[in-house]
Order: sequence, then C-alpha cells, then structure tokens
Amino acid sequence: MDEFLKPGVVALLLTGSRARGDESPYSDVDLKRFVEENPMQPRSVIANGRLVSLSEETLEQARASLYHPERSLWAAPGLRQGRILADPSGRLSQVQSETHPPPELDGRNWAWEAVRGWSEEAHKLLAALSNHDKEMAVAPLWGLSEGLTRAVAVQQRIYLETENQYFSTVMRHTPAPWSDCL
Repeated sequence: MDEFLKPGVVALLLTGSRARGDESPYSDVDLKRFVEENPMQPRSVIANGRLVSLSEETLEQARASLYHPERSLWAAPGLRQGRILADPSGRLSQVQSETHPPPELDGRNWAWEAVRGWSEEAHKLLAALSNHDKEMAVAPLWGLSEGLTRAVAVQQRIYLETENQYFSTVMRHTPAPWSDCL
C-alpha cells in the first residue's frame, strides 16, 4: 500500500469487486487515490503480481459527483462500498458518509437532453441499415444501447454497483416493454 501513497495523496480507497468481496481470480485491484490537486489520468500498473487499476480525483471532485445526476449513479455506490485504506484527516470518511443514503437528485432534465442527443446515432443507424452496412451499424447501435440505458438509469435513479451487471441492473429496475427490447 505504501507504494501508492505519495506526497499530495490525502486518502486511499479500495473499490470494485475486492471491496465488495465478490472478486474472482481474474479481478483487478481497483484503487482510488484522493489527491490535493492535479489528478492523473486513470492507468493500470502491476503490483505484487496483480493488475491494479489506479484512478485519482480530489475529494471535492468526489463530493461534486455525488450531486451530479449521471455521475452519482456510479460515484455513490463506489464510495459507499469502498474500503478506506488510508484517511489520516478523516475527510474521505466524511465524503463517504454523504452516500448513506445517496443524495436525492432529479435526473429528468439530464435524461431528456441525453435522449435528444442520441438522435444523431439513430440517424447513423438508419443510414447503416439502409446501406446494409453491418460494420457501419456497430458504433451507433452500441451508442444507442449504452446511451439510452444510461438515460433510463439517470431518470429512474438506478444506482450501479458494478459495470459487470450494468444492463441487467437497469433492465431489472425498469418496467417492460422498454426492458424487453434489450
């Protein structure tokens, strides 16, 4: 753990399957470092023979994510289920406490704007289908599948514990006939 603590790191959180206790032999180690400033881009490293997915953000960014309609769907469960490995100031513990229960947000406007934005993807898909171009259809089909699923999750306030069950979680919490389409 000491190798992940460096000057400017204020807290360290274990997230993902290892924090939840449902890891497999193929699971990576998800570590989130909270830094004073200038977070680095996420990266993967090998430590003690394990793949470590390392991300950074400031505690202020983490708190702001809890109050954003889209980002909160992942941020609240990630912080809530995370296991604090280092938090000398207690500031991460304070942010983590704000996820119990998650903040009440109205995601309807965000979801509406997202759905409007996916109209271009629908046109691209229609063009691909009219040209019988399967390769051209892949990107808009994926975009629509993921984007509309995310919009429904935001609108319905469906918190996402793991990306491994992203689609099934949204479908399970969404009334048919929409969920029957996926």
